[in-house]
Amino acid sequence: MLEELTDIDWNKLGKPDIPNWLRNLASVDKLQRFDAFENLESEIIQVRVFDNEEMLSNVLINNIPLLIVPFLIELVSHDTVKGKHLILYLLEELASYIELDESDPDVQHKARQIREAVCTKVNAYTPLLRSSEKDVRLASVVLLDKCVEAHPEVIELLFERLEVEEEAKIIKALFQLFGRLVITTQSNELKTRYLRITSLTLSSDASLEIRASAALSLVEIMKANASQLAFDTIAESIPSVIDLSVLRRCIKALTYQDTDKSIDTLIKLVTNPKTHEVIICYTLLGIFDLLFNQNMLTTHIVSDSKSFNVKFRPFLTPAYMGFPSASKVQYIVYDPNDPNLAPFANRQSHLSHLTEKQVSTLESLLDIGRIWRFESNVFELYELPNSPNQLRNLVNELK
Repeated sequence: MLEELTDIDWNKLGKPDIPNWLRNLASVDKLQRFDAFENLESEIIQVRVFDNEEMLSNVLINNIPLLIVPFLIELVSHDTVKGKHLILYLLEELASYIELDESDPDVQHKARQIREAVCTKVNAYTPLLRSSEKDVRLASVVLLDKCVEAHPEVIELLFERLEVEEEAKIIKALFQLFGRLVITTQSNELKTRYLRITSLTLSSDASLEIRASAALSLVEIMKANASQLAFDTIAESIPSVIDLSVLRRCIKALTYQDTDKSIDTLIKLVTNPKTHEVIICYTLLGIFDLLFNQNMLTTHIVSDSKSFNVKFRPFLTPAYMGFPSASKVQYIVYDPNDPNLAPFANRQSHLSHLTEKQVSTLESLLDIGRIWRFESNVFELYELPNSPNQLRNLVNELK
């Protein structure tokens, strides 16, 4: 195994440790395998740390990522190698270069070569879908997600895995994979089969986590034509969401209902005692976006004495930076000088009239005590008073 490692002058390439790291991926010692994984990921692949084009260009300049692909595939194909999920994740990261924002055509060409080299050997990964180790099964799904469009022959195997898999994380990964695939596919057969599976999952006794993954996938494919059961399942799952990227997708998915239904669903989330205050802030912004349909708002969220810039667009499609699930949201403020706020600031000087739906929604919010327990200027963003008494008076005036 790995006999051809010595055919490459790694010293000349400036990376003399690569042969040892690759060999240690096959070690019987678990810690040694993990150290090798970390060294290859941080020193060679580096996909997690890219913050500019120059870094990616430097990583690919000597073709080392492309050179190590055959050895990783050889390792993952060998029956005696343990901890194959680590090797699969390295291959997935290598295949991800092409997805990075990069304008240099030479770098794009090299990234494409690496993706092709990784995906050419899909037959080495598909048997691992049946592994007894759940980490290996999950890693194989994540890797095959990068290869499935170029190798549609693996779709049937992925369907077979979805129909028998019991591990929630793997089922979620499969739903995400098929959800993306079905949106772009020209195959009605594939789309029909997948929609049948997601619909059956929604009606099953599977865990809420699994049913919510199916619901999200279904809504993203069918938008407003998705079943009410799908929307209800997403709403039910939101109070337990801890991943803000998932939360964003959930709240956005709910807005694919008609406006009144979307607002009513979000109001129920705010009243749910299980809904975390961080989620309430997202939900309130979603409600106001639906009520007033503003242009992009830039907010500054202060949470647990740490501050984070968060951009919110209509129907809550935020780009956020490092915003963790906090134990308490203290307040939300915004920068009135932010140029992104210009369309919002110039829309009108005063509210002169409220629609029936705006009135009923604001009256509902007035009756929800918990949203007034933390200091916030969310209401001010929409020219509404922050005080519940003042808001009630305004609502009465503008009915």
